[in-house]
Amino acid sequence: MAASPSLIPVSMDVTSRASVARASERLAGVVGHLDGVVCAAGVFAGGPLVEIAEEKVQNALDVNVMGAFCVVREFYPPLSAARGRIILISSESTRSVMPFTGPYSMSKSTLEAYADSLQREISSLGIRVSVIQPGAFRTTLLARAREALNRGTAASPFSAPLDRARDMLDRESEKGMAPDRVARLVIHALECARPRPCSPCFPRR
Repeated sequence: MAASPSLIPVSMDVTSRASVARASERLAGVVGHLDGVVCAAGVFAGGPLVEIAEEKVQNALDVNVMGAFCVVREFYPPLSAARGRIILISSESTRSVMPFTGPYSMSKSTLEAYADSLQREISSLGIRVSVIQPGAFRTTLLARAREALNRGTAASPFSAPLDRARDMLDRESEKGMAPDRVARLVIHALECARPRPCSPCFPRR
């Protein structure tokens, strides 16, 4: 499918302040205001919390939390000029935590605390913040989640529970919804007069 001539793709690494700043500068050269920011960058980190490597947990926090923080802070001036919308993609895991998804759930719960604080600070300025909590949907994240839980050792006391967790992820993959359901909810949050502060989005059972 051909790209729309009205779209200008800009690559950005949300864990790099310099990369985010370059993207902001590119935007400033094209438009003077910003109607909305959607923070959807995310990575999965999982495994037994007493065994997982510290750097994997740190990476989940860097991407899923600090990435959103840095993007919103950098793009706030043009967003404020338009009284735009901020949409943060969280997860149903903040409502129901599955075993061995602790690092991922930690990061998404922190993201929601950030969203709540941000909304309380900027709502009087006419800027709305919305959190979307998707359930399982068919992207590579589920496959990567299963792969992450595959890295335990046979000697680990969590070997059998990890097997059950992988089986659960397989079932979630089979029932997962199409990504366009989440995309439609994002568009609604950007365009409706009074967006909900938090919108769950689960697969149809």
